[in-house]
Amino acid sequence: MPRNSAQSGQAPQPANSAPASSEFQIDLQGLIKLLAKNLYAEADVFVREMLQNAHDSVKRRRELQGVGAPEGVIRVKVDREAGTISFTDNGAGMTEQEVKDYLSTIGRSGTDAFRRNLVQKGRQADVTVIGQFGIGLLSAFIVADRVVVETLSWQANHSPWHWESSGEKTYDLIPGERQDPGSTVTLFINDNYRDMLLLEELRKAIRKYADFLPVSIYLNDDEAPANAVNAPWHKHYNNPKDEVLEMAMFVARRFPDNPLSTIPIHLSKPYKVDGVLYVSDNRIPDINTSGFVDIYQSRMFVMEANREMLPSWAKFVRGIIDSPALTLTASRDAVQQDAIQKEIKEQLGHEVIRHLTQLSKDDPTRFQQLCDWHHYHMKGMALRDDNFFRAVADLIPFETNQGPMSLSTYFEAAKSQGQSETDLLYFDERGSATQFYMLCDARKLLVVDASQVFEDDFLERYGRLHPEIKLRQLNIGESNVIFEALNPEEHKEFRQLEQEFTRGMPDRRSVAKAVRFKPESIPALSVLSAAAKNRQKLQQAGDNVMIPEEVRKLVKDVLQGERSVPVTLYLNADNPTVQQLAKMPPSEDKIDACMAIYNNSIMLINQVLTAGNAEVIFKSFSRVIDRMITQTDRAQKLEGQITKLRLQIDDKDQELRAQVAAQNDSQTEHISCFVAMPFDDKFKPLLEALKMVLEDKPYGWEVIRADSKLLGLTISANVEAHIARSHCYLADISDKNPNVFLEIGAMGHYKGRPLIYLCREDAQEEIAADLQGNLYHPYSQWDLEKPDIETLAQQLRSELERRPDLDSLKHSATKTFLSANVLVRNNQCDRPLAEKISKTYKTVEAFLAASSEDIATTLNLTRNAEKGAIADAQDFLKKHFGL
Repeated sequence: MPRNSAQSGQAPQPANSAPASSEFQIDLQGLIKLLAKNLYAEADVFVREMLQNAHDSVKRRRELQGVGAPEGVIRVKVDREAGTISFTDNGAGMTEQEVKDYLSTIGRSGTDAFRRNLVQKGRQADVTVIGQFGIGLLSAFIVADRVVVETLSWQANHSPWHWESSGEKTYDLIPGERQDPGSTVTLFINDNYRDMLLLEELRKAIRKYADFLPVSIYLNDDEAPANAVNAPWHKHYNNPKDEVLEMAMFVARRFPDNPLSTIPIHLSKPYKVDGVLYVSDNRIPDINTSGFVDIYQSRMFVMEANREMLPSWAKFVRGIIDSPALTLTASRDAVQQDAIQKEIKEQLGHEVIRHLTQLSKDDPTRFQQLCDWHHYHMKGMALRDDNFFRAVADLIPFETNQGPMSLSTYFEAAKSQGQSETDLLYFDERGSATQFYMLCDARKLLVVDASQVFEDDFLERYGRLHPEIKLRQLNIGESNVIFEALNPEEHKEFRQLEQEFTRGMPDRRSVAKAVRFKPESIPALSVLSAAAKNRQKLQQAGDNVMIPEEVRKLVKDVLQGERSVPVTLYLNADNPTVQQLAKMPPSEDKIDACMAIYNNSIMLINQVLTAGNAEVIFKSFSRVIDRMITQTDRAQKLEGQITKLRLQIDDKDQELRAQVAAQNDSQTEHISCFVAMPFDDKFKPLLEALKMVLEDKPYGWEVIRADSKLLGLTISANVEAHIARSHCYLADISDKNPNVFLEIGAMGHYKGRPLIYLCREDAQEEIAADLQGNLYHPYSQWDLEKPDIETLAQQLRSELERRPDLDSLKHSATKTFLSANVLVRNNQCDRPLAEKISKTYKTVEAFLAASSEDIATTLNLTRNAEKGAIADAQDFLKKHFGL
């Protein structure tokens, strides 16, 4: 419908006359303020725009002037009293005409014209200027009431100019006073934005927007630039490892998460892209999350956490990219989703896949760890993205009974052990790995655990992608793989037993079947029925946070109402216990035995252990306990006969004790040192260190612990015998072990013999009050994984040398203990021969007194090398101990 002149706002026109043209009436001041306030999302964006203009001016001068152009510098000055921020560069500056053409014309950009000129000359590679829309100066009016520009062109015979605007439709342009080429833009900050006059706020904005600009930016009187100038991808590296390390450290400093793997980005085709991507250690089990990157264009920050620049499957990837090719919005704080963005997105996806593929070959252990960490997303997103699936299907590892391996490795391993290279054996029952691994190990079969979320679907898609592969799930349908059916005659023997088991199981849907499987030592195994597997899927749905809360609650309520889970119980016809049960007549004992076998089988499947099953197990065990009590009553009737036998044994025992006591009352010829310490493997380094010190010169003593050899018929008699025949005692009181204190009490009967207390330094404060007054010798704790025995021995040697009573005992010795450790440690003979010598000849003197021929005969030595070792050992011991 045509509009009349009144509606259009024009004066009435005479009939048949041409319409008159009129100009738009623009409120320029209102437009400038409107654009400034609404075009940019953040107030500090003026810093970006001012620095971009300064950078482009420096770049333009360097290009136009060539040789002789100065090194570009940008200086930012804050005057809090005047309320101003100024941006000064030593770039190209502007002539009077350029001020009018570009500075005073909204939407016209000198930088854009400069860029087009370079492109026309075929110098696209040199296009690194940033500005393009000619509206950057508008951002100043977000925070400033007035903007002043002082500029002088680098070209000769041009005057400086002073341009000033308050955002109104007029501006002032008068001759200026600037003497050096370049420009200074001064912003008179509005009172509402005086926080931008704080140096730290301004420094933060410089780092945010211009950290990687290739021009040094100095704030006030700082001697160092406020920006880094170069990112890791701008540097040159001697080898790729140095680059990856530098980028990994950069990522760790910049982002709150840690890089599991770092991916340098250097793309040249079809568009130039640099930066770094990394696999994050942040794992969120949400299919709707996404990877993201911070975006720069020609080193200038554009936006953070862009979620459209990576493929949807790359949910575990983060990073930074810098590309001059990206198309930005007018405000330059977002990227347009055009053909360029889509192509770069696809190329970044290719780089991630290429990196993962290479990592799986170069460092399979690390790749395995990465896949374990991001199991949910790696396998879940492969199912949603066909390209990603094809790229990683043969790389992603699965758990197997022979450790983690990829599917391609699985088929190679299966072939090497004689298994069909086209069959993929797997199970998907959660919590059943133990029993399936046991079954397949017994048959020497390789099997995949596909019980985690997405894994069974992953294998199904893999099967469709490789039609030559046959997926064989280990369940009732695959009885020829694990469970061998019985022939009709064999089955008759177990039919009654099957019925008895079926009647006894808590869920009426459960059935028992007699089959044959390996190993024969296992009487029965339970496998989830179809109904139980449906229950398992419901349980997974109840745990899936993607499903609405109401649905998950309903699923959990349904599951809670089920008191038991149906299973198929496979009875092993080759197992002796099952065979015996099949022959037994019905009885209470047989029922309890059947239930015990059933209970043991479902313990291997944690999905089956419901509240109902737990109640059945409890009642079954209670009946077994009652039967044990009954059997105990019967056993008590035999006590009389056993008592008579014990009396006879006691009489014999007394005789033996007397013989042992007579043997152990005398002390050893050589000095023996009894050590009281806990019988714990973690104390072995201490015992070894003590032997290293005391069995060697200048002591030559035997170091004995209560478990060294048996000297008594009981534990207490053995300890007492060792203490009686020893000349001195060492007691470790670090852990306040009760047995150690009992042994210390026994040592008290021999007051003339030295007793030395040892205590670990970290346990000194915990020493019992009644021992704190005694002198004890501290020693340092050792590394439990790699104990340094030598260092510990040196510390103990220094402590023991301080004891005058040990020194006196050392000088009183007439015999030297022959230690196998000394011979081995000094490379005189191997351990077996050294042990033979030490066991036969208790002292060095006895060993030296015997001839080599007699020793060889006594030790039954036949090899010449061993006979020669005897003579060498005698010479060594004589010199070593100075005998």
